[in-house]
Amino acid sequence: MEREESHAVIFGVINEVLCKSVIVPTDVGVLIFNSSLLSLMLSFTSLIVKHYRMRLNIFAHNLSGMDKVTCDRLYFKVVGGTQPIVLGLERELR
Repeated sequence: MEREESHAVIFGVINEVLCKSVIVPTDVGVLIFNSSLLSLMLSFTSLIVKHYRMRLNIFAHNLSGMDKVTCDRLYFKVVGGTQPIVLGLERELR
């Protein structure tokens, strides 16, 4: 997946979630991004946080492979009053 294509997909999904909910980017306290793709990007979560100008103290984590158990543990450590966003990007084999 090309860089521009992955950005369009990721930002498109987040835009849709934000538009259909009452969540604003500054309400997000946890951002979990899971991808099965090998990425040359250092951090998709960093890219998302900067793009949406999310809070500076956001708990952002990139997952890969079987690291999904960690996701549950991280979610429960979040301070109340914030919203989580959990994204997954999978590559379709043709």
